[in-house]
Amino acid sequence: MERERRLRVGATVLVVDEDPGARAIVEAALRERGARVVSADSAAEVLDGLERARPDLVLCDVYLSDRVCELIKRHPTFGVTPVVLMADTVDRSVLARAARAGAEDVAKKPAGPGDLLTRIEHLLPTAPSAASLDGPGIGDAPDDPVALAASLSAIPGVSLVALVDHEGFVLGPDEVPVEQAELVAALAACLAESAALVGRELGRGALRSLALEFDGGLVFLSGPVAPDTRVAVMLRDPSALGLVRDALAASPIAVLEVS
Repeated sequence: MERERRLRVGATVLVVDEDPGARAIVEAALRERGARVVSADSAAEVLDGLERARPDLVLCDVYLSDRVCELIKRHPTFGVTPVVLMADTVDRSVLARAARAGAEDVAKKPAGPGDLLTRIEHLLPTAPSAASLDGPGIGDAPDDPVALAASLSAIPGVSLVALVDHEGFVLGPDEVPVEQAELVAALAACLAESAALVGRELGRGALRSLALEFDGGLVFLSGPVAPDTRVAVMLRDPSALGLVRDALAASPIAVLEVS
């Protein structure tokens, strides 16, 4: 029996469409294939969606394509994010508009799961359905902080992973160089303080996770993975943040909530 192909586990797609009915169909199709979905109903909401979710791909209604593609393609961080336009009819004028906007492809809507996957699978990595595979599953994800740190270190684009306490002091692993440990400690302390400050401003508890742009990359501070222990991750490639969050979400010890 052929394995059902799904979008890469944890892949995030931003759907931009003014029509809530059409948007709901697309969102359902994506979720059925294992994607995380973030929505925007106007070009004005696109930047917020990009900053909040850092999507792997954007699906956009063709009538919003000019403004949306301009926002994305000129953005210093998200300019490489692929954009696929959606149109009721895919004809020469739509294809020409997609080319002018700089979109990577065009999909016909409303789109079912199979149709949508066909249009975007070459832009977004795919993986077999986890339910159809033999071998370790989510229950075998790293279940102690040191093993979790080691698994995060193996992600392409990650330059350093450290375990830190609530004040930012590095608890391990032992192989973290001293000079880098001091830098991570300072950045983690800054993030922890910012998380608490923003939480107070919002009238709720401290944010559980937070990211900071630093030296052309990102520093990410996770939620608790053990008593008074968080994970601080330095990424030389900001696009790897999605993979880091996926790995944390799969770990039974990690709490990854952003207020």
